[in-house]
Amino acid sequence: MGRRALSREFQRNLVERMRAGLVVIRGDVLIGRHCSIGDRAEIADSVIDHYTVISEESVVERSVIMDRGRVGRRARVVRSIMGRHVIVDEEAVVEDSVIGNNVYIGRGAIVKDSRIWSGRYMPPGTVLAGVTLS
Repeated sequence: MGRRALSREFQRNLVERMRAGLVVIRGDVLIGRHCSIGDRAEIADSVIDHYTVISEESVVERSVIMDRGRVGRRARVVRSIMGRHVIVDEEAVVEDSVIGNNVYIGRGAIVKDSRIWSGRYMPPGTVLAGVTLS
């Protein structure tokens, strides 16, 4: 987080929300500027880059989410790397995967142990395990 007034305000607000139990932050976490973190979100041992949205009730654990990413409501990103401008829609799961830039992972999709190159569209409900999509 930066040193400007807006960054300091975000940091104060996040700390207050953590103390109130509205957000859970565990371990080593780096959060960039101008991010949004929804209520009941959990972030552990992760890097969240600038302008990223972590929605309500979502989980990000041991992952890197590059700038302008979006993790939808009740989605999970675990032990994964997400490129720039990636959307993980509501209730989707991404585990042990690497996702390229500009990828959309639809609502309720499951992506495990996979590699998805840039620019791909994963429709809602897609299930991928152990594949590479180039």
